[in-house]
Amino acid sequence: MRDFSHLPAPILLEPLPGHFQMITEGDSSNYFCPDCGKHLCWINAIDEWTCLNCEDTTTKMEIKTISYQRVLNLGNYNTKRLEMTAQLNSDEDFDAATSALMQTVEVKIREDKEFEIVSHIESLQTRANNLKQEISYLEEKLAKLKHDQDLAQLKPETEPDPDDIPFGGEGRTSNNLDDF
Repeated sequence: MRDFSHLPAPILLEPLPGHFQMITEGDSSNYFCPDCGKHLCWINAIDEWTCLNCEDTTTKMEIKTISYQRVLNLGNYNTKRLEMTAQLNSDEDFDAATSALMQTVEVKIREDKEFEIVSHIESLQTRANNLKQEISYLEEKLAKLKHDQDLAQLKPETEPDPDDIPFGGEGRTSNNLDDF
């Protein structure tokens, strides 16, 4: 077995579900050797690794799983989080699969908000139509009142009947002082 004492001790902690793990040179956390199946391997470069248990020194790594997460601010200290994970085939293009996954997450996270916005737009359009109908009704009423006012101005003014008093039972006033 090879001597790896010059390397820092490997980290054997598993990452939390849903958290991204940056693969950097010198990283040794949560990687399995496909030859021996052990949990200890050391990242030599971005695409090479060395197993600490078996005699295989270097193997090319392949990306088999990609994950994308998006957090959307809903306001009032509320957020909505959506994360999707996809398995890659050996013949799939990494960049195309990543962009497709990102696009899917971006569309899915906004579906509820889009429905809300569309329904709000429809209610505003209905309200605008109702207000247009009310405006046309009020314009017709205003035109009728102006017409009635014009007719009233054309009629000759007559002196009002002094005996036509809106209160009292007989309709006429009496000159009798006892009635007062």
